Amino acid sequence: MVRLQLATTFLLFHQTRSVSSQSSETIRSFSFNVKPTHVPLADLLPPHTIINRLWPRDELRTEAPGVLPAVAVHQDGVNVTSLMGPPIHVQSGDRIKLKLTNEVPFTGLSIHCHGFHLNGEFEYDGAVGIAQCPLSDGNSFTYDILAIETPGTYWYHTQSGHMGIDSYDAVRGPLIVHPNGTDFRLLVDKLNDVPNDLPDDSPVAYESERILFFQDVFLLSQQQRYAQHIGNLYGPASNNEDGFIAATTPWEFGTCNGKLREIITVLPNRKYKFRLINGGLHHALRISIDSFPMTVVAADSEPVEPYKVDEVVLHVGERFDVEIIVYNDIAESERFWIRADTLESQSQGFQNGVRAILRVSSVPSALKDYDVLDPPNLSLYPKRTEDTGWKTLNCHSEDKLSGCVPITALTHAGIDGEMSLQLESEIHTVATHFQPTPQYGHFLSVDQANFKQNEFPPVSMISHHFRTPENSLHPNSVAMGVSRASSVIIVWSTSLLMDHPIHLHGHKVEILDISYPTRQKDCTLSYCMFSDAYIDLDRIKALDRTPLNVAVKKDTFIIPAGGAIVTRFQTYNRGLWLVNAQLDIHSEDGLSFLLNVGDYRVPKFDNWLPKDFPSCNTTLMKSMKFQPECECYVDSTAPLMLNLNSGYYCSRDHLCRHKRSQVANLDSYKYQKGFHFQSPNRLPVPEIILTTVFMTMVFSTLTLLLTLKSSRTTQPRGNGGRFSQLLGRLTFGSMASSRIRNSQLSQSTVDVTVTRCDQSDSHIRPSSVSENTRENNGKGRCNKDEIGSVSESEASKAKDSLCEELPPPPPPSSSTRPSSHIGDIMIQQPSIYSRQPSMSHRKSSITSVRNFYRRVNPSFMTRRSTLSTTFDRLFSERGSANSQMDEEDKNHVFVMSGLDGYHMRGHIDVVPVNLIVHRGSPLFDQWFHLFPMQWRAYLRFCANPMRLLEVVGLALVTGGIYSDIPATSRGVSQIYSLVLVTTTVWSFSRLYPAVSSHHEWFQSANILFKYKRFSLMPVYSARLVTVLLLECIWPTVYTFICFPVVGLAGDLKSLCSISFLLAANNLCYLSLGATLGSLAQHVAYGMSAATIVSQGSVVASGFFTSLPPSIDWVKYCSPFYWTMQGIFKSIFRWSDSLDCVSGSSSSVGSNQCFLEYDFIIDDLKKRGIYIASFNVDSSDNIFTAAIALVAITVFLHVVLFLRCFFAYYRVNWEEVTRRSIHHQ
Repeated sequence: MVRLQLATTFLLFHQTRSVSSQSSETIRSFSFNVKPTHVPLADLLPPHTIINRLWPRDELRTEAPGVLPAVAVHQDGVNVTSLMGPPIHVQSGDRIKLKLTNEVPFTGLSIHCHGFHLNGEFEYDGAVGIAQCPLSDGNSFTYDILAIETPGTYWYHTQSGHMGIDSYDAVRGPLIVHPNGTDFRLLVDKLNDVPNDLPDDSPVAYESERILFFQDVFLLSQQQRYAQHIGNLYGPASNNEDGFIAATTPWEFGTCNGKLREIITVLPNRKYKFRLINGGLHHALRISIDSFPMTVVAADSEPVEPYKVDEVVLHVGERFDVEIIVYNDIAESERFWIRADTLESQSQGFQNGVRAILRVSSVPSALKDYDVLDPPNLSLYPKRTEDTGWKTLNCHSEDKLSGCVPITALTHAGIDGEMSLQLESEIHTVATHFQPTPQYGHFLSVDQANFKQNEFPPVSMISHHFRTPENSLHPNSVAMGVSRASSVIIVWSTSLLMDHPIHLHGHKVEILDISYPTRQKDCTLSYCMFSDAYIDLDRIKALDRTPLNVAVKKDTFIIPAGGAIVTRFQTYNRGLWLVNAQLDIHSEDGLSFLLNVGDYRVPKFDNWLPKDFPSCNTTLMKSMKFQPECECYVDSTAPLMLNLNSGYYCSRDHLCRHKRSQVANLDSYKYQKGFHFQSPNRLPVPEIILTTVFMTMVFSTLTLLLTLKSSRTTQPRGNGGRFSQLLGRLTFGSMASSRIRNSQLSQSTVDVTVTRCDQSDSHIRPSSVSENTRENNGKGRCNKDEIGSVSESEASKAKDSLCEELPPPPPPSSSTRPSSHIGDIMIQQPSIYSRQPSMSHRKSSITSVRNFYRRVNPSFMTRRSTLSTTFDRLFSERGSANSQMDEEDKNHVFVMSGLDGYHMRGHIDVVPVNLIVHRGSPLFDQWFHLFPMQWRAYLRFCANPMRLLEVVGLALVTGGIYSDIPATSRGVSQIYSLVLVTTTVWSFSRLYPAVSSHHEWFQSANILFKYKRFSLMPVYSARLVTVLLLECIWPTVYTFICFPVVGLAGDLKSLCSISFLLAANNLCYLSLGATLGSLAQHVAYGMSAATIVSQGSVVASGFFTSLPPSIDWVKYCSPFYWTMQGIFKSIFRWSDSLDCVSGSSSSVGSNQCFLEYDFIIDDLKKRGIYIASFNVDSSDNIFTAAIALVAITVFLHVVLFLRCFFAYYRVNWEEVTRRSIHHQ
């Protein structure tokens, strides 16, 4: 693209007329001299108008400048006052000789007569790249056109091809073909005189006809707006009332006949024809005149049967001739708004468009346009309501009640004598597609071929220069070949969410049928599915039977958004013709193709071309480069399924960077694509295994829950009891052997046993604990259930503490007291020095017993006791009660306990223990005595088959879900999600169990603290070391299973770092749960506190949203923050790269970007979390995160130790507070 000086263009118009006597042909000559100039715009507005001052309203209005750089019309001795080119008036059959002189530096130009057939002389079509090379600056070319066209409304405009004009292109204006006849010849002669010598007539307002030439005007040039679209610098597209896109370029302002405020004066009691033309660049307009219904009589210069409407929609390039009647009951100088609104939804507040004024006056010249006031009706919006029967022609809406009238409602009114025989049509298809940013591009497919971004070579196809290799046909040039003198049907469809005008050069088409989509059913937020309305060939053939000259004919037609349209035309005009989208940017971006009618072959030599035909061997042409070609990059990470599929071919630099960049062509490159943490050999796990593991986890959990529930409600017997015992062992105790269990049992201090007879009272309900049975010599079968013991290390601690305070035991005896009966319960008490081998004990944690009810026989005094004081009271009162009991009562204590809602009575057996290790022993001896018991106790809680199944199964399932992570932006999102899930799992999976278990541990440890059986440090450190060692195993197991399955195991060092961070995070939250459990008076309170603190730490981590500056420091107290940050730094390096969007300027490699380009990494950086950042040393350093996690863990254990310390030394805080106050 060549550069153009920052100025606008100025058109020096000079028109001369000559009448040739040869062959009775009238030759009308026009001269267009194009050069830079400025055109007054807002400076011409009178101060009393509301246009561009109060309308549109402030938030929508773009202030029009006083003067605008533009291509303008300049006549000798006449000031330039309009953005519209000079109107051209000719008669049908006249020969037009239009001389174009380009005086705009570094710019190529051409002129296209929109709607002309050209009678096969397509070298005058003005289509750059097909019919001619652009006219270079300093050169002239005369278009010699025979206007054998249907009388009607046409227009002309420039087609500068790849050059563009670096200012507003105003080389565009009306071209009116009048019928033959002397009267019309005199009129045309008069209208072409410059200046006009009749005060009441002008080239746009003459006799009973008025020309309304509408344009949308932009401050930026076409090339600048194209760059804005590629860079996605425009705001969201505005929608119409149906939810489809009305325009992709925001409205700025518009003109009628080149002016912001045009005055159209008419006489009363007359009928007028208004020639409506949309000669703009982008926006469609709906045009109405207040209080005047319109009768449509022609469409695109083709006559139609009169059709009465209230409003017509004109897309770019379309024309309608409408008639209005001005009755004589209208007051003198009464004024009405002429409205040209955009298709934007007015119900959403849009009010963009153009305003002109219709003035009714019997003396048109009595008042200058500058002095004409605005209409008294200040409302600038038409009243479009369904109940008034408002009709809008040429709109596309699925709402049948909206008053929308499709173009197919019109019927042709003329007779075409050129085709007397209707032929069976050959059928072709054209599909168009728009790809939004970042891969901005327009594509089309002809006859179901691949979608291509069409590109024509800069050199004309009819020039001999085109045959050189460097100027050959572009690989992505799209062409359709049709036979000459035949009938052709083309089915057009689109995925665009916007109505799209298509212009067929050299031909007019019949509109046979239109199909509209359903917005909610057929479209997404970004595109529509291609319509299948005409997939049935029989339906197309049925449409082909429509007689000729019945359907409306147009040279510019509309493909409705997401819909389809069927057109038919006759190929009598042989040659190479351009078919293009009429929207300027879309056409230049690839939405066009070549129509070859009659297999046209360009002659070998150029001697058949005009002598002044634009040369293709100019400096301008040599400066033009050949556009690239490539298979479009498939961006699989694009949201909303906006990625291009394979088979799309691009023709622009920003879409072919992945193929054409220098780095892409290197043999090797320093930075290889992908993440360093990715492993080329992923651990494959079949889906059947993942499914099996998942179902096993679910089945095991449900079975466990259902079985435990059953054991509470039914007395287990036989196989049912054994199955329940088996599940209990699998869940809590299978890691300990029978030998270890027996050893622990023999060391138990307090075993609460209940002997229950089968012939029990009806109120004696089954125990919730599994029971053993044995034969008894008594009256029936008795079951002994151990309902409470201080289990594992807790039991040992409680035993030793309590026994230390008891009086010396009586002499040993191997005898056992005889059985006695108390009510229906038979109590057996073995010797307190020996355990009967035949006595079967079942152990359950003493902490599972919530309340004890104690009574001493025979007085049966009852008292509720807490867990920490139950055994203290039982045994301390045992001695004092001896004096009040008989010999039998002195040797046993009766208890009534409440366990899980069931009431049982029984007695307590006391077994002595080895008192060698005690508080006076060395600390190491105490620690080595306590540690094995703590290890065995916690091992059952932490390391069991269910726990193994949980961790391994979760690792496999998670890895299977996140498998095959690509080195793309989507891959970064997947890794982010994986890290989030993993960190969350190892934050909460052990937090809540830790609250419960450490609450119970602390309650049991209180017994040790009270009687001081051991020193504080061995008790606390044995528990601490046990928990740390056992809990660190599982995060490591999870990491070394999950990440290899995902395919992220390419760096062993990073994998070990992740294991450490997850283990440290797990310990942080486990320590938090332990601290809260020890501080809370009840487990439920600890759970609530854990929820608040843990969830707060996640929210405060800053990985979900930015924190207010005043509390931003809170994130440094969150283990979640440090763990997430550390894992990301372990996974990513600044040198990692990913497949990025095609418009990226990164130089990593073939369409690669450094990871720092990803929006997630960039968003974290904005929050102060630097990951994969170039030249930031901390972006891959996890040392700070590791230290922070260790520090948080240490702090929590200091709090936990202080809690144990004050419990050990029995600090009475009320007394401390009282003394402190008294001292003050």
